[in-house]
Amino acid sequence: MCIVTGPNIDIATKLIKRLKGIFDTKLGLTFNDKETHLQLNGSSIEAYPSYIQKAIGIDPGFGSSPFGIVIVQFSDGVIEVLYSDEFERP
Repeated sequence: MCIVTGPNIDIATKLIKRLKGIFDTKLGLTFNDKETHLQLNGSSIEAYPSYIQKAIGIDPGFGSSPFGIVIVQFSDGVIEVLYSDEFERP
């Protein structure tokens, strides 16, 4: 998952529109996602206004341990987990 932010929702959605345009013109792909969302090759890209506080945490996983990623947001006095996963090293 990837999160795209802008100072307001209009700019954030314009970034998603530009991404869709790149893949549409270069690869001929069409997207039926909503204007704040792009699903591409199994990955989800979403746009949010930056007035919502968000944070990303990365655990590099030393040695043979998997590494982890967590994305949270603080909204209406609640911390919400938007994404959390761990990945094995190749």
